Amino acid sequence: VGGRLLQTGIPSQVFQHPATPDVALFLGADNLFQGRVRKLEEEYQAGEGRFPALFCSGPLQLRVLAEQEGPAHALIHPYEITVLREQPPPSSALNQLEGVIERVDERGALSHISVRAGQLFRVDITRGSRRRLELAEGVTVVLTFKAAAVRVYGGAAGRVESPGETGLQ
Repeated sequence: VGGRLLQTGIPSQVFQHPATPDVALFLGADNLFQGRVRKLEEEYQAGEGRFPALFCSGPLQLRVLAEQEGPAHALIHPYEITVLREQPPPSSALNQLEGVIERVDERGALSHISVRAGQLFRVDITRGSRRRLELAEGVTVVLTFKAAAVRVYGGAAGRVESPGETGLQ
């Protein structure tokens, strides 16, 4: 990126766990948002390292796991997001965002769905799932994903936290 080597590794590892927002953008990442992280005091136990937090980007608020407060980027891979037609029952997926489908693109066995839910999200599901759920432009849906599915890049270092490192789903 910009003539600088920012990350090395096997392709699947680099794609799933980009080291910085610049690497994620270089790889064509969708669902990369810039905002701020705020610690959720009531859930934090001193000395735990990563802590439950709220990531805010304009109207978008996401439950995440973070190492520091302040400016940050958040990345949610399109395949980490579940699409529902109605509000789900309580679950371990702390992020539940209502939105409207703006676009559906069919590519091979996958449907790439663009949903406006505070920000524009891209979601990847199978064509069969799209047909079964009767998803089309203009349909209201709920997007769900776990706090641990959100990769948080904090501060200037830009380190990304991968779900495997968090110990929390």
